[in-house]
Order: sequence, then structure tokens, then C-alpha cells
Amino acid sequence: MSEAVWLPGLVVLAAGLAVGLVAAYRLRARGAGRRGGRHDPELELQLADLEARRDELYRRLREEELSEGDRRVVEDEAARTLMRLDRLGPARPASKGKGKPEPAGAEPPPAAAAAASAAAPAAAAGY
Repeated sequence: MSEAVWLPGLVVLAAGLAVGLVAAYRLRARGAGRRGGRHDPELELQLADLEARRDELYRRLREEELSEGDRRVVEDEAARTLMRLDRLGPARPASKGKGKPEPAGAEPPPAAAAAASAAAPAAAAGY
């Protein structure tokens, strides 16, 4: 029987473990710095209030019976709320289950449709 050579495998295992520990340490340190390293109940309350306001404004924007003037006022208020949210903390997705769900066959926004049609010739050319 031949003898097994363990040294190269153990060296690779040690190197992988070291790289993984360094990566985990850096990710943890970056996350703690972003959150400030401590729990601030007042900040959490402000974030919750702004998120609730954002959700309410989104719901109002989905209503079809808004006049043009009212829609502009609600859009401006939504923009100010989103800017305050960006300044206070990390982005969180809108609450699930609020408002109307998007229909399955909904058309993309005009900008997305224009980008898709602009990409079509390139796709046909094989790029």
C-alpha cells in the first residue's frame, strides 16, 4: 500500500480557513460600523414612522381618482419622505401585503420598454 500525502491538502484547508475568517471579520466590522454598533430606539421609531408614511403615500398614489394637483402634492411628499428615510438609515423594502398587488401581465414602465426595444437590434446582430 502506498502512503497518503496529507500535507498539500492540509495547507489548502488552512489557507481557505484563514481567508474565510478574514472575510467574515471584515463583513462583520463593516456591518457594525454601518449600524452604529448600538440599538437606538428613537431612531428605530423615526424609521418606523417614516416607513408607515411611505407606505400610506404609495397607497394614495395607486388610487386612480387623484387629480393632477393632488397627485403632484402626494409625489412631492413621497419624495421628501424617501429622502428622510435615506438620510436616517439603511434602505428597507416596502411592507409586504399593503396596497394592491401588481397584475401578472402588467406592462413595464415606458423607460424599461424603450431600453428593451433599443437592445433588440443588438440581440439580433448577435452581440
